[in-house]
Amino acid sequence: MKKFLLSSVVLIFLVAITGLIACNNENVPHEHVFNKQVIEQKFIANESTCVEKAKYYYSCSCGEKGEDTFEFGGLKEHDFSTIANDEKTHWKKCVCGEKIDVENHNFIGGICVCGKEQAKEHSHSFTELKFNETVHWQECLCGEKGQENPHSGGTATCEERAKCFKCETPYGAIKGHNYQYKYYGKDNGGNYNVTLECSKTDCKKVITAKANLKEIIEPNCESKGYTIYEYTFNDGLKDKKATINLDETEINGKHLLTIDGEKLKLVLNEDYIMNLLFKKAIEEDKIRTIAGVSANCTVYTYAVFDCEHCGYPIVINLSGDHVLGSVVNPCITKSYKECTLCDYVEYGNVLGHNYERTSSMKQENGSYEVELKCKDCKKAITAIATFKGRVEPSCEKGYDIYEYTYNNYVKNITQTFHINEKDPVFKHYVVCDGHKFEFELDGYYTQNETIEYLLEKGTIRWLMDIPVGVGNYEKAILDCHYCDLPFIINISGK
Repeated sequence: MKKFLLSSVVLIFLVAITGLIACNNENVPHEHVFNKQVIEQKFIANESTCVEKAKYYYSCSCGEKGEDTFEFGGLKEHDFSTIANDEKTHWKKCVCGEKIDVENHNFIGGICVCGKEQAKEHSHSFTELKFNETVHWQECLCGEKGQENPHSGGTATCEERAKCFKCETPYGAIKGHNYQYKYYGKDNGGNYNVTLECSKTDCKKVITAKANLKEIIEPNCESKGYTIYEYTFNDGLKDKKATINLDETEINGKHLLTIDGEKLKLVLNEDYIMNLLFKKAIEEDKIRTIAGVSANCTVYTYAVFDCEHCGYPIVINLSGDHVLGSVVNPCITKSYKECTLCDYVEYGNVLGHNYERTSSMKQENGSYEVELKCKDCKKAITAIATFKGRVEPSCEKGYDIYEYTYNNYVKNITQTFHINEKDPVFKHYVVCDGHKFEFELDGYYTQNETIEYLLEKGTIRWLMDIPVGVGNYEKAILDCHYCDLPFIINISGK
């Protein structure tokens, strides 16, 4: 047992010596391991206080110290060797903030045992003038304020606030200018510039403002025409707008009469031909004929109306032009119209029958027998309609086209009609560089070379000019070459 203990001690000693030799041998690599807690002054990080224990750096077996710390030992006792005081008390205090023996001051000969001198009685002297935006006051050196008073006594101007008579602090608001129009001028560019002057006797400031066209007033029978110009200026408080009337034109001498919302401008003593508006005005008593003499197609008579501008009765000369009735057409003789006011007849050409298709019936050979009736004389005829072609349904209905020919007494007329209509398949197509591309209304399409080609050519246009992403559909628009109408499709990114 003794041999074992002796061997162990020798072994530990040899390992320690070997470690020290290894640490001090610069030729042998050494890796520090900071796990030793050595209580020596060279490893101390912070001395102990009354609130914290002493801290030491961990060290390596080679004697090098690390950065991490550990605590050791106990706390120190509080050190109440410092005397502190305030206006009423004194006490002993430790650096940690702990305090004891708090007592009121006991002044002997004007001095307390803590060294505090007794304060002398203070008499306020409000000698320092101070102020803020709204009030002023006088203040003692000790900081005590006297009575506050609002700013007053000053006078505001157009551009400056009033100044307080006591402290000269600006207060309140400016009054703003009272600009009045003075005159205008025209610059080299043809623009009008208005000159304004403040009307206040203590100001008289002058500014200019550009006048822009606002409205044109047309001349009438009693008033000249003119152009209204608008200008904007700032009076120091806000923007204001005003207008001036310039560019006067002469009175046009035309009197106003409104019939069924249509404004007629008529000149005194001028000749006018009867028309539907005049006729309606006479019926509604807006125009009165003189002495009950009615105008006809060849005789002028005086007519009177009250001008809507000047209010005076206005005399014009009114004759009735021929008021022709509807066409009288026996189809195989000259057509004519009769005047409803006199015996005048106005002849035209032979117009022929005005046939319209009333029915059709399919025959065994596939053609159709068409029945026609004249709208004017009611004469009825038949014609044979033969197949001329087929329109396949796309964005519009499909149908078969049949054609028939008839004579209306003046010439042969060929017409077509559609039968066997089929519902549309809602397919539209566009043609680009000779190629035909089909699309469905509101159809969904992934962007590919064809779509990109049509986008580059402008055949497809983005509705909102928003690029698409994968799975993010945006609407595009095309113009159908079949029905000529725009239609919409949806395109997503590749």
